[in-house]
Amino acid sequence: MRAFVRPSKKGDAESLAPRLREADLNEIEAAAGVEPVEALREGFLNSVQPLTVVGVKGEFEYPIAMFGVVKESSDIGRIWLLGSEDIFKIKTNFIRQSKAWFRHVSEPFKVVTNIVDMRNHVHIRWLRWCGVRFCGVDKRGPKNLPFLEFYWRAK
Repeated sequence: MRAFVRPSKKGDAESLAPRLREADLNEIEAAAGVEPVEALREGFLNSVQPLTVVGVKGEFEYPIAMFGVVKESSDIGRIWLLGSEDIFKIKTNFIRQSKAWFRHVSEPFKVVTNIVDMRNHVHIRWLRWCGVRFCGVDKRGPKNLPFLEFYWRAK
């Protein structure tokens, strides 16, 4: 499967939401208790530069993942990524390009931060690969589950 990254478009959230990874669905529910499409729309609407990883099968293109950074202040952004199982079909290329895309979306900020569900081992390994620092555990969301807080110094 081929894939590329492009600016997110209206409709990407609706297309991706029903196909999100179970771990991402669990994380959305645990952190915010909102519907997946609402979490994706919020990221799309509030990110400085929302981006979509698009898979290509023949002539058919479809969103595999969406990511971006939501501005919290002039210096701090909240980085996020939600994806489908198809991310594993492009795993090698995704991992190879992750650090560059991570740096790209973080450029406007001194620090990017967020939380990750402690049950989401794939995201934790990926974040570690991208070079984030884990700085604490906090219970969050409607179920009061443990989340790892992380940050990355962009500048």
